[in-house]
Amino acid sequence: MNEDSLNKIDDLINKSRTILVSGHKNPDGDSMASSLAMAHFLKGLGKEVTVFSGDKLPYNYMFLENSSEITSDLPQYDPDLFFIVDAGSVDRIESKLRKKILAGEKPRVLFDHHVLTNSVKEFYTEIFVDEKACATAALIFRWAEKRGLNP
Repeated sequence: MNEDSLNKIDDLINKSRTILVSGHKNPDGDSMASSLAMAHFLKGLGKEVTVFSGDKLPYNYMFLENSSEITSDLPQYDPDLFFIVDAGSVDRIESKLRKKILAGEKPRVLFDHHVLTNSVKEFYTEIFVDEKACATAALIFRWAEKRGLNP
């Protein structure tokens, strides 16, 4: 794990009160599980978290704990931090969310296990990627475990 990048991400989280977490368009199991896991850990840090998906959620993943808390409505306010998981391309971010992000200047963090496109590095404030990881959810677990956060 790149500790320098993770320390910067931790600083962004610590400075934020409200955080919007989202995965990619047309979510799959890793996108949903990663979003929900990150929200769980951020709430444990006392953050106000919104989990967003602009697309219909696959029924076969609705067993995931707190999946009913995923909303298709963007908050009216601008969160202090946008936390995107499992979306290695900016084009994979739902269009309403992408427009909201681009309309402001709030920090943007990416956790991912995919090969990144060139535009990603310009879009995000901080990136943590491990292309050898089996899933983004595994990266989130390792990050949380290293920081002593309870599952």
